[in-house]
Amino acid sequence: MGDRAAVGGGRDPPDLRISCLGHGASYARGMGSRRSVEQAVILAAGRGSRLSPITDETPKALVPFFGRPLIDYAAAHLRAAGVGRIAVNTHHLGDHVGDYVRGELTRRFPDIEWTVSSEVELLGTGGALSNLRSWLGSSDFFVVNADAVFEADLG
Repeated sequence: MGDRAAVGGGRDPPDLRISCLGHGASYARGMGSRRSVEQAVILAAGRGSRLSPITDETPKALVPFFGRPLIDYAAAHLRAAGVGRIAVNTHHLGDHVGDYVRGELTRRFPDIEWTVSSEVELLGTGGALSNLRSWLGSSDFFVVNADAVFEADLG
C-alpha cells in the first residue's frame, strides 16, 4: 500500500488503524481505543483518465452517480459518522470542485466546516495530507477518495 507508506513514513505507528472503504482507504492516527473522529480529507484532485472523455470537462469528483456527484456520497457518509470538519483537495478542474464545495456542499451540510486545498501540481495522497498538516493538527482524521462509493460504519 503506497499510500500507507506516504502517510506513515513506511512504518505504522503501533496504534494505526487502516480500513478499506471501497477502493479508497481511511486513515486515522492515534486510534488505540475506538473514539469519535471529527475531521476528514476527501481526495478529489485526480484527473480520472479512465473516465475520459467524461472527465475532460467534468472533474471526477463531480461525475454523476445515481443522480448525485460522486463527492456527495463521501460527504454524506462522513457527516453521518459525526465528522464536522472536511478538507477537499483539488487539482484537475479544481475550480469546479472548489465552487461545488463552497456552494452546494456548504448548503447541504451547513454544520460542517469546509476547506478547499488547491494543488498546482498533483501531489498524491501523501502530498495532499502534508499540505493540510497545520489544518489537521494532531487530531485523528479519515481520508477517503471522492470517487469511492461505499457503505461503512465510520463511527
